[in-house]
Amino acid sequence: MIMVSARSTGWRSATSLILALVASLVLSLASGTVWANPRYAGIVVDAETNEILYAENADEPRYPASLTKMMTLYMLFEALESGSKTMTTPLAVSSHAASMPATKLWLKSGQSIPVEKAIEAMVVRSANDVAVVVGESLGGTESQFASMMTRKAQELGMRNTTFRNASGLPDDGQRTTARDMAILSMHLIRDFPQYYHYFALTEFTWKGTRHTGHNRLLKNYPGTDGLKTGFIRASGFNVATSSVHSGKRMVAVVMGGYTAASRDEQMMSVLDRGFMRASLLNGRGFLADTNFSGGELMESSHGFQPATPSRQIQVASVSSTAPATSAYSAAATTRAPANTAVQPSRVERVVQPATSTSSYASTTPSYSSSASYASASGSSSTYGSSARYSSSSASSTSSVGGSSGSSAASDPLRQLIDRPSVASTSPPASTYSTPTAGRSVAVASAAPATTQSQPSVQSQGQGDWGVQVGAFSNADHARVQASEAAEKISSQMANARVSVARADSTGVYRARVVDLQENQARSACQSLQQQGMDCMVVQASL
Repeated sequence: MIMVSARSTGWRSATSLILALVASLVLSLASGTVWANPRYAGIVVDAETNEILYAENADEPRYPASLTKMMTLYMLFEALESGSKTMTTPLAVSSHAASMPATKLWLKSGQSIPVEKAIEAMVVRSANDVAVVVGESLGGTESQFASMMTRKAQELGMRNTTFRNASGLPDDGQRTTARDMAILSMHLIRDFPQYYHYFALTEFTWKGTRHTGHNRLLKNYPGTDGLKTGFIRASGFNVATSSVHSGKRMVAVVMGGYTAASRDEQMMSVLDRGFMRASLLNGRGFLADTNFSGGELMESSHGFQPATPSRQIQVASVSSTAPATSAYSAAATTRAPANTAVQPSRVERVVQPATSTSSYASTTPSYSSSASYASASGSSSTYGSSARYSSSSASSTSSVGGSSGSSAASDPLRQLIDRPSVASTSPPASTYSTPTAGRSVAVASAAPATTQSQPSVQSQGQGDWGVQVGAFSNADHARVQASEAAEKISSQMANARVSVARADSTGVYRARVVDLQENQARSACQSLQQQGMDCMVVQASL
C-alpha cells in the first residue's frame, strides 16, 4: 500500500509538472512571446524628412535574394539615360542566361528580349534568366557585371553590400543589409523618377502569355506603389516597399520573413507605425518640440518627386493654417483602386501635447522586437514630374539620370551611410496580446529608462475628451496601441475606456482612450509621453 501511494503521488506530481509546463507554454504563446527570428532585419525611412523612423538589425549582413534585381535595374536605367540602350534595344539571350533556374521567363539561347520587356519581367516575374541577360548585355559576362554592381553600390553609399550575380540566386558571397537596400530604394526613386512607375506593375504580357507578380502589398496596403520582393531559402522572405499617405512617402525594407504572408504583415505593421509617428511629428505640429532618439537618413530636407507623364501621383495638400487631423490618407494614383484614397471624416480639435522623448516598435508574432523609432522633422514636399533631388548642402542640382553617378561623399544619404545603427540602443521588447484576434504586437521603447515620477491624474466623471495614440489601417494594431495606452494610465484613471473607431469609410482606425475630462486628457497624454508613447489630446465630440 505504501508503494502504491508513492507511485500515485509520483504520478500526480509528474502530471502536475506536465500540466504546468503546458500552461506556461500556452500562456507564453497567448501573450505573443516568441523566439527571435535570427534572419529578421528591417528599416523604415521618411523619404520626405529624411529620417529613420524604425531600424532593427539594419546593419546586420543578410542575403538580398531578388532585391538584387533592383541594382540590376538601376544599372539598366543608367544605360537608358546614357543613351547606350533604348526601350526597344534587343538584348541577346545566351546559353548561360537560358540555364538559370526559376523563377524565369523560359527564354531560349539565341532569342532576344527588348529592354522594356526585360524591365517588366524583372519587376513583375522576378525572372532570373532575364536578369542575367541584362547583366551580360551591360557587363559582357555576369561576373563582370556583378563587379560593376558592387562598385556602383559603394558609389551610392551601400558600404556593406557585395554582389556576385545579377539575379540574387544563392551565393554565399552575396550580402547586403536592410540599410543598404533602403539606400538603393531611395536612389531608384530619386535618381530615376521617370522609370519608377515600373515598380508598380502587377502584370505584363510576353509572347501572348500574361504573367502576374508576387508583390501583394501593391494591392493590400493602400498607397503602395513599389518596389520589389525576394526569396531564397538562405534569406527568407524579403521586400522593399515605398508607400504614400497624405503626401508623406515612406521607404521600408523587411528581410528574413518566415513566410510571404508574415513578411507582408510585418511590413504593413512597421509602415503603420511609421506613418502614425510621422503624422504626429510632421508639419501638422502635434509634437513640434519633441526631441527623439535616432538619426536622420540624410542631410537634405528636400523631398523627391517621383512621377512619369503616364502616372502622376496625386497628393492631398495640407495647409499649415488648417486644423490638424488625426488620420492620414492614402495618395490616390491612376493605377490604384478607387477606394484606396483615405480622407479624414471630420476635423478634430487637437491640443499640443507636452514635450517628450519617445521610441517604440511594432512587430507581428513572427518577429522579435528590439527596435528604435526616431523623429521626423517638419518639412514639406510636392510629388510630381521632376528631375533628381538636390542636397541642402549642394551648390547645384544634378541632371536627370544616373550616368554621371553620385558619390557617397556628396550624397544626401550620407548621414544614413555614416551613422551607427539606432537599433543597438534598444532594450528588450515588452509584449502585448491582441484581445480579439489572438495575435500580438511587441512594443519596445528605445528611450532610456528613468525614474521620473508620473503626473497625478485624478479620477473624475465621464467626459467628452480623449487621448489619441495613433491612426492605423489595421484595427488590431489600433486596438493594441489603445489598450497599451489604457494600461499605462489605468492606475491613475478608473474611468478611461479604450475606443477603436473606424473613420467612416476611410479605412483607418483611430486608437484612443476616451471618456475623459479635458484636464484628465491633458494629464494622461503627459503621463503617456513620460512612459515613451506619443499621443495627442482630442475633443471627441467635435
